[in-house]
Amino acid sequence: MSPDQPLPPVLVVVLGDKVFGLHPRTGEQQWRAALDPVPSGVGLGRVAVHGPHVFVLSSALHCLDSRTGELKWKSALPGRVESGTMLLSHGLLFVGNSGEAACFEASDGKLLWHEPFKGEGLRKVSFVLGDECAQPDGH
Repeated sequence: MSPDQPLPPVLVVVLGDKVFGLHPRTGEQQWRAALDPVPSGVGLGRVAVHGPHVFVLSSALHCLDSRTGELKWKSALPGRVESGTMLLSHGLLFVGNSGEAACFEASDGKLLWHEPFKGEGLRKVSFVLGDECAQPDGH
């Protein structure tokens, strides 16, 4: 982004089970949203953005309006996929952790499929779809 382009209207900050919208230049808090408490042992939440929607993966999958912080939808996670890897692509949210993967519709949070990969171990999950990639280390 060049210095001449305007800043996005909100900087989204996730702190555990709280999400904040800040003015990017002044740091003024525009909104605050509380998610479900994150159980101990659940790692850092993951974040993805598409248009005015912010998706937060923690102990559940949440969709917030990035301009207001309003909760649009929340979906329970199957198995052990909380706070794992998340890839947002083509209107789908892929989430995975502990050797399991699941896919949700980004528009409404509907679970489309869940694959537990039984017998394959409790490993971290990476995703590649076309030329897009998401790994547990965030790259």
